Amino acid sequence: MYPTGAVAQPCTRETPPLRAWNDRLATHGVRAINRQGQRVDRIRLKGTTASHGDALPLVHEAGDTVMVVRGRPRTLVFKCPDGCGDTVTLNLDGRAGKAWTLYQRRSGLSLYPSVWRDNGCESHFIIWNNRVLWLDSDWWTDEEEVSGLADRVIELIPSHIFIHFRELADQIDEIPWSVLRACRHLARAGRVIEGEGDSWGRFRRILSKR
Repeated sequence: MYPTGAVAQPCTRETPPLRAWNDRLATHGVRAINRQGQRVDRIRLKGTTASHGDALPLVHEAGDTVMVVRGRPRTLVFKCPDGCGDTVTLNLDGRAGKAWTLYQRRSGLSLYPSVWRDNGCESHFIIWNNRVLWLDSDWWTDEEEVSGLADRVIELIPSHIFIHFRELADQIDEIPWSVLRACRHLARAGRVIEGEGDSWGRFRRILSKR
């Protein structure tokens, strides 16, 4: 247990469709939605340190982020992008328990799964290429640079069973959120179908009629 800040656990629930998120808001009230104007839409990597204690003085404003590295990335420490003022610590080392998967690309840092805080502001968001994407938005409908990846993904989706977008991402070494957006693009085009309920986030290819 870290002495300062909020230590989050990886979300064992899959990132829900917007309907489920709205239901949660109705149950818990508007605390999950930050006060107008305080959210940020990007994280800002302020550097790396060797310890959690050294990271804390470097995060001042919402989105400020420091990676703790000792041989390998161990934790990510940041000021909650919701603007609530909390300092959040995410475990990146699977040897220490449940952990987020960190993806480092030239476009920025990404995490899987989503961050769903069960205390404090109760915010729920995705970190993808240094961007903060809120689960009360329609980020997956963005068509930017999706067609090329969709062409790669469709070749991996079977027609007889549903497959999870994380499995597809692992097969082609892609960020899961990028693959999910590509799968949603394919679903809107009528080329795949997404499961419902417990099969949310799983996709099956639709065979073309001859």
